[in-house]
Amino acid sequence: MSLKEFMDYAGRLKRLRRTGWVIRGIPEAESVADHSYRAALLGYILAKEKKLDAEKVMVMLLIHDIGESIIGDIVPEGEEFIDKREVEGKAVRRVLDTLGTVGEELYEIWEEFTDGSSEEAKLARMVDKAEMAYQAKEYAKMGFSIEKDMLKYLPEFLE
Repeated sequence: MSLKEFMDYAGRLKRLRRTGWVIRGIPEAESVADHSYRAALLGYILAKEKKLDAEKVMVMLLIHDIGESIIGDIVPEGEEFIDKREVEGKAVRRVLDTLGTVGEELYEIWEEFTDGSSEEAKLARMVDKAEMAYQAKEYAKMGFSIEKDMLKYLPEFLE
């Protein structure tokens, strides 16, 4: 097990700007880690309210983008077609393999999130999109041009 190696991967997310914001001309766009942190907070609170496993939801949202520390933040716009699930899965496996048994547990949680195979995963996936929409709304308030369709993921409870 190499906690240092894992922390190095996680640290990359603090410096990796969210590609969707960068291509929209947002200077000093949020990082992937910024997004994951706020999504994890929101997910934890909503899971508590819904009487779901809040810790699992929080962990899902903390690790859901960990593969991006290797492959970058891939967005659909302008990218050649790739099987993101396969590419990202390999990257997630590489990162989490640094943690041994704990990494295996985290990989199973990542797969559950990716597959949307539980109520916790469904909530976490919705929160992932809602946090992005909330960030879009913040950028719009700052005067940046944000497409209205980005806000469609913002549930009424966040308005």
